[in-house]
Amino acid sequence: MANSTDFSKSPKPRKGMPSPRLGESEFKARYLRQFYDPAFQPEADAIGRLAEIAWQAYSEERKAPITRKAGQGFHDPDYDLSVDWFAAHEAVEAAQRRYEDKT
Repeated sequence: MANSTDFSKSPKPRKGMPSPRLGESEFKARYLRQFYDPAFQPEADAIGRLAEIAWQAYSEERKAPITRKAGQGFHDPDYDLSVDWFAAHEAVEAAQRRYEDKT
């Protein structure tokens, strides 16, 4: 059986990529799935309000809502860094110090 694929022509390159962003209805549907248990039913209104807040944060791309200036020791001391990032950075530095002190 002969292969009928023509390798003499280069394939057209693919350009672009579809957006991975979710629309509001899909985002909220996924968010609300975590509250499927009937035990959450008495708080359905409150959970709906939380879903709206979560959607606003997602749609406005507020990935790091709480930041502080990088400060001394960083290339750009005025850069706003997430406080979560600082906590992780300090934990790594503490682990490095513990590792080095075991000599």
